[in-house]
Amino acid sequence: MAKKPIRPLRSEADYDVAVEEIERYFEKTPARGTPEADRFDLLALIIEDYERKHWPIEAPDPVDAIRYRMETAATLRQISADCSARVNAPRTFWLVSADSLCRWPGGCIEIGAFPRRS
Repeated sequence: MAKKPIRPLRSEADYDVAVEEIERYFEKTPARGTPEADRFDLLALIIEDYERKHWPIEAPDPVDAIRYRMETAATLRQISADCSARVNAPRTFWLVSADSLCRWPGGCIEIGAFPRRS
């Protein structure tokens, strides 16, 4: 089966056909230097060009970009601090003998380490 020649994308329908065709290559990437790899590269280029022309992504306002970076850094620092506090928290355990487990007020319980009662 002969493949259709690759042409510039001039409509949304052309774009949809090209995206559908390139998606086939996502499952199995063609080997470099093959005609299939060349076709994949050309499809990627024309799709990228169409998207850049029809759905441009504008650069963010510099002040907003800095503010966003500061907010995400603060959030990441807080998450890191919370995790660190939990990991480094002191743990107290007490051991029980197997026969004392069945005398526990709630009946028999699973063997394990239990927090020390205050």
